[in-house]
Amino acid sequence: MKSLPYAWKVVLPFLVLLVVALAVLNIFVSTAINQFSINNWELNLLQQAHLYAADAAPLIQKGEPYAEVQALALSQQSNSNVRVTIILPNGTVIGESAIQLNLLDNHLLRPEIQGALAGRDATEIRTSATLNTEYLYAAVPVYNANQIIGVVRLAIPLDTLQKAIQTIRNVDLGTMLIAVIIGIALAILLTARGVNPLRKLTQDVEQITASEEFSELPANLNRDEIGTLTTSFNKLINTLNQRISNVKSEQATLDAVLSNMSDGAMIIQEDSTVQLINRAAINLFDVHEVPNTNASLIEVIRVHQVYDLWKKCLSSGQVHEITLELLHEKRYIQLIASSLGASMPGATLILAQDLTRLHHLEMVRRDFVSNVSHELRTPLASMKSLTESLQQSVKDDPQNTARFLNLMDDEIDNMTQMVEEFLELAKIESGRVPFMIAPVLPSSFIDPAVERMRLQVERAGLTLNTRFEEALPQVMADSPRIQEVIVNLLHNAIKFTPPGGKIEITARSANKFLEVAISDTGVGIKATDLDRIFERFYKTDKARASGGTGLGLSIARHTVEAHGGRIWVDSVEGEGSTFTFTLPLAQQPEQKKTA
Repeated sequence: MKSLPYAWKVVLPFLVLLVVALAVLNIFVSTAINQFSINNWELNLLQQAHLYAADAAPLIQKGEPYAEVQALALSQQSNSNVRVTIILPNGTVIGESAIQLNLLDNHLLRPEIQGALAGRDATEIRTSATLNTEYLYAAVPVYNANQIIGVVRLAIPLDTLQKAIQTIRNVDLGTMLIAVIIGIALAILLTARGVNPLRKLTQDVEQITASEEFSELPANLNRDEIGTLTTSFNKLINTLNQRISNVKSEQATLDAVLSNMSDGAMIIQEDSTVQLINRAAINLFDVHEVPNTNASLIEVIRVHQVYDLWKKCLSSGQVHEITLELLHEKRYIQLIASSLGASMPGATLILAQDLTRLHHLEMVRRDFVSNVSHELRTPLASMKSLTESLQQSVKDDPQNTARFLNLMDDEIDNMTQMVEEFLELAKIESGRVPFMIAPVLPSSFIDPAVERMRLQVERAGLTLNTRFEEALPQVMADSPRIQEVIVNLLHNAIKFTPPGGKIEITARSANKFLEVAISDTGVGIKATDLDRIFERFYKTDKARASGGTGLGLSIARHTVEAHGGRIWVDSVEGEGSTFTFTLPLAQQPEQKKTA
């Protein structure tokens, strides 16, 4: 329910008090006026009755038929609404101004008649039994030598009296109403003088609170409470502005830190509601919608291990740490939960660090060490065996000595090739290999690579087809380097395609790039290995279990990316693979216009 304005709270009690006082006064005055009017009318009627009694005494003494008495009763009928009745001591009416005499009954038992017969002036207010109207009666005795010979009674209808009284009451009520209106006007005027400055101050404060920055209120030069309040408000506003500025600066710093953190951060209240979550945490846990202020932890992060970690930290108040493995997303996240203590009682800070890349690098490192060890151990073991054989059994056998030496030479060549490829990859990754990139035709690196590998294709019992668009545009490339990429991809296709299979090379231009694809009908690659196929030394279970250094595809990827292109593979296990790479097209010179 809306509260009353302050002005009405001040004015209304005074108005209520004024109305109540005037109402009481009106009741008192009305009662007094009513009583005064009745008394006045009674006195007036008694005075008139005595006059009638003096005139009626000699007429009553004359005796019947009392015609003169009736004439006396009727003498004032045209000048007044006063009813005149003259009665004998036995109650017989001998004079009546309002009703025919033969219609009247005996009046002896009327209260006012009884009072007059007792020798006193009597008044009475009652309803007339004859006229059925409420009257004010005034009766006086008629004397003759101290003997009561009759009664003169005057009566006036009370409605006439009430009309006169009501007129006076209306005047009184109008006067009081005018007094109330004047009182209300004065109360409002006087209250407005005190409330208007306060209302103006309130409006100024509301305008200030609606703005982004608080400004000082207009100066109030009055040395009253409003002026003092205005000065106090201005001091408060200056203090608030300073504190708000500090808070905004701290908030901006905190927002900048949280927004640019690579680690996720969350603050969880004691009731499990998420008070704060930064963008990194939203991305880490794939939160589709930014939660509202009342969202619980389990609603925002739908991972029960995070909830269990928060619960454990909340109950113990100590730092807890877990490494979370999200199998579906293939991600590893380290979570650290710590209580914020006295700075934020009941709140818990959870930091989330994405260890997926570190985990991946660790796997690459382990695979690298394992593959290098394996690749080096095999030729070294062969050389060790050949050396021991030469030392023990073939000293006098020149033919076997020559064969063993040739085998040792092959193993040394394999190790040399592996070391050279590894060094080449290291140079490419570090950017220390100078690529001689220039506009060349695709045929300058595709055709030599095909001719170079055609003999191996035929020996493997495979079919090699080429399918190119006519008039392929020039590309920006180091032709010998790209030729090695194609040779490497063809070598893999030959090695992992069973006899009778097919290999196809296609080239086409698309979206400012040349797209070259080498497809085979070989054993294919597992879907789980597709993301790692271009890692150095990485070998799949089937496709790369045989010989080779395991560096060719990694060198191919770095070479293509150094040219501004990209390389990828599409494969279905048991059906074959397609390796595709792109190279940027060279800008074509503008054709000169001829007239």
